Amino acid sequence: MAINETITVYGNDIDIPAKRSVEGKTSKSYGFNHPMGESTGGGYFPRSSGRKLILNNLRQLLGTGKGERVKMPTYGVSLQRFLFEPLDEITVGNIEREVRDAVSKWEGRVEVTNVRVYHLNDYTLEGLQAIAAIVTVRVKDTVDSQINVPVRIG
Repeated sequence: MAINETITVYGNDIDIPAKRSVEGKTSKSYGFNHPMGESTGGGYFPRSSGRKLILNNLRQLLGTGKGERVKMPTYGVSLQRFLFEPLDEITVGNIEREVRDAVSKWEGRVEVTNVRVYHLNDYTLEGLQAIAAIVTVRVKDTVDSQINVPVRIG
């Protein structure tokens, strides 16, 4: 807030207005809504921002296997390789490490706080087993902002 200061120069009082502080514009990033076919009334390519954009980006990251994107061969998390492993501490630790590494590399706005992995009792359409994970992340630039991202493997 601007405050006027009075100073004395050779016995005369002169009002000198304080400099106005220049507030920087906060940059708001936008991205495509995911999935692209979801109709939200925003046209052919609806956009999202903020918390929804981060959630969409994390869903894409966790649902993409490494090597699926030609120009980005290290993008994604290869969770399908854990499908037929025994769901013990070693496998859960490997899944957690894989998720933490991918999120820290590709999504710098968040920090992984928790990864919960559990076995699903239902089976996929192909009759294969399935596991699920819930990845909890904290958005770095905000206070008390956590996002839970459910991931189904299989």
